[in-house]
Amino acid sequence: MDEVVAGVVPEHASHAAGTTATMAVERPRSLFDDEQTDRSVAAYRTAHALRSGPFPQVQGLLDDDVARALADPRTVVVSITDPAGGTTRVPMFTPIDLAPWYSDEYRSVRFKRDLSAGSAVWHLSTFPGLADDEFFRVFEVAVRIVEGKSTSGCIVFADHADRADDPSTTRLTNAFTSTLQFEEVNVRSIGPAREHYLAGRMVALTDPDDVQVIDLRTTVKGPTTDPVFLDELWTIYEAPFRNLSAQSPLRSHFERDELADAISRRGVIQTEHRVDGRLVSWMMMTNDLRSFPWMDPEAFRAAAPDLSDDNIWVFPGVVTDETYRGQHCIQQLIDTAGAAMCRRAPEHLVVFEAVDENALFLPDLIAASVNATGFMNVEFHEVGAQVHRAWKATR
Repeated sequence: MDEVVAGVVPEHASHAAGTTATMAVERPRSLFDDEQTDRSVAAYRTAHALRSGPFPQVQGLLDDDVARALADPRTVVVSITDPAGGTTRVPMFTPIDLAPWYSDEYRSVRFKRDLSAGSAVWHLSTFPGLADDEFFRVFEVAVRIVEGKSTSGCIVFADHADRADDPSTTRLTNAFTSTLQFEEVNVRSIGPAREHYLAGRMVALTDPDDVQVIDLRTTVKGPTTDPVFLDELWTIYEAPFRNLSAQSPLRSHFERDELADAISRRGVIQTEHRVDGRLVSWMMMTNDLRSFPWMDPEAFRAAAPDLSDDNIWVFPGVVTDETYRGQHCIQQLIDTAGAAMCRRAPEHLVVFEAVDENALFLPDLIAASVNATGFMNVEFHEVGAQVHRAWKATR
């Protein structure tokens, strides 16, 4: 494992971000039992803290992924001096398969020729908590190691907060330009991709029983481990979400085991619509903020400080069988789920994330559906956006 040295600026490290919870992957205890690995994870998290406070997405690798990266001999690590004065190893360039939020389907389409030629694909940790001079010094050495490891070419992905306290927007451009061996490439047809985090305060206007038309084909259920239901759900879920992942660098779907874990967790509300007994539309919400380790709950609590966590809902997915699209199934799901929520409390915060392909229409579509119920109202605003960029070696 290759290693270089840098330092962390202590004053940049005033806000710890992130969580060690995972959705479907168990914490690698054999790694975390190592005191050095624990220190490395803590130093990595500090070096990715943003000075203005919580941001909707945890920056860099998740804690478990840091440990796996350190244990993988392919990783290029750097040694940083943490605020306590100790020297700690952290990953800087990580093989892309250790950054699981990136989409395999997208890479196989967008970089098909490069991958066929044997190009290596890396994820770069951006370290917004490092001072510029330290970041550049470490980057210059580490990127040379990456070039040496990638004899058939390489592609580097990096993501960072679209916020003034993250220096990565210009710093990454300057870093890669200075190498003379990389050029930034379009992730989408018009440049970088963005992952948008949206939140809306949903307010009950009246008793839903006064206005709701009951559709007995639409029902609400809580967590489930029923394998038959999982089979039904996966049948309508897999294809549309994989198609979406082919258009975006971000993996915008659960894998089957992750979906099974998600629908079994405490706090889950699932709404399903059936026709002749067949599942044709499904929506999920949960107030278990720990279910989404890439999100920082503090950013959403700040958007509604008067609400308890029980009334902050993450909305990770809705899908309708393609043969039933246009038949207002989703409206039925929202009517039913909204009524259940309004009976719990008069106000809620609803949170979801959307890739560029959906961000232009999805917030307005969901708001229109919520407002069409006649018993609740919501308006969404963006809480933050994560920028996803890529560079290719020019030789």
